[in-house]
Amino acid sequence: KESTYNSNIYTSGGLSTENKFDLSASVNQPGAGISRSFFVTDALLGSVDLTYKGFWNVQGTVRNDRTSVMSPENNTFFYPSVNTSFIISDAFNLPQAFSYSKLRASWGIVGKYPEIYQANIAYNQGSLLVQSKGSSSTIYTQLPTSFGNDRIRPEQKHEIEFGLENYFYGRRLGIDLSYYNAQIVDQILPLTIAASTGARSVLANIGTMRNQGFEAAISVTPIQRSNFEWNII
Repeated sequence: KESTYNSNIYTSGGLSTENKFDLSASVNQPGAGISRSFFVTDALLGSVDLTYKGFWNVQGTVRNDRTSVMSPENNTFFYPSVNTSFIISDAFNLPQAFSYSKLRASWGIVGKYPEIYQANIAYNQGSLLVQSKGSSSTIYTQLPTSFGNDRIRPEQKHEIEFGLENYFYGRRLGIDLSYYNAQIVDQILPLTIAASTGARSVLANIGTMRNQGFEAAISVTPIQRSNFEWNII
């Protein structure tokens, strides 16, 4: 739970006296502002770990998020993940050169939500101050320049990865290979709309982005002593 309060006051039009950093030195009437914001999020988490004879491991996780930055009718989301590893060198008798060998794989989904109040559907409020003697301030409302969206969905990142990790000759030589494929769906972006609608943009799920590739890492230990070790990665 996060609560933020902010108030400020500042000079307007510069300083009437050089280097007199005081509100009384403001050329025009000092300006002022105040803002506050509230944010709440909660989650239920669960995980399970399974191991078979020490060489095969599986872990699964689930997460259910609820956040105040989205509509109460559309603010709960579920994210699963699973990862597994298989230690080949423990399961099979490999050639003597192999010190360690492991195969790994993982898949998961994570979410990202709009900034606070960005998805809200609301009017802006202003004041025309006192218009006649003995009356109170005249309040008016107007449409914001950017519409919210109470049906917005969270951004989701779906990612899968496979890897193979090997060490040779007493871990003097290591090779780590991996392939990853990540896709962001329902990316939250402001969509430009006709000004005749009353605003210039609306928050929408309109973006999709993919990132994939291969990675390779090599490590070498040319010197390995009881009191000194040199690793090159």
